[in-house]
Amino acid sequence: ISSGVFKIQLLSIFNRKGEMVFQNGSFKPNDKTKGWDGRYKGQIADTGNYVYTMEIICNNNNSLSFSGNILLLK
Repeated sequence: ISSGVFKIQLLSIFNRKGEMVFQNGSFKPNDKTKGWDGRYKGQIADTGNYVYTMEIICNNNNSLSFSGNILLLK
């Protein structure tokens, strides 16, 4: 649950080959229907590490960028 985050401006997820497997933007931070469901091209993605980048807009209208890793398990 987020606090102080007004909007997810852009969320991108990449596989280890650098291919973008998911992207979405301009959504509220606690909207579970807008996040990645672990699929790529309609199929469940391979188990492994993925990289995310995220741009957020805070309640005070500041913009912040984050990046990190996600471990997808089946």
